[in-house]
Amino acid sequence: MKRPIPAVKGTRSFYPEEMQLRTWLYATMRRVATAFGYQEYEAPYLEPHWSLIATLTLIGGAILYSLFRTRKGVAG
Repeated sequence: MKRPIPAVKGTRSFYPEEMQLRTWLYATMRRVATAFGYQEYEAPYLEPHWSLIATLTLIGGAILYSLFRTRKGVAG
């Protein structure tokens, strides 16, 4: 099936034939998990922006520092 609208970057569409398989798979996973005593819960897919910014600042800052730090004799 040709997709009429291009997907937005970072998203994914499930067309009917894919959705049918996906629905069956998730139902099977739920049935097996509950048979073993697991309980279902739902959590947000996205983190609050402040949490992401804090993580990127701590981790990303260290990475950026190590990549772009100036050394003696190099620009700076």
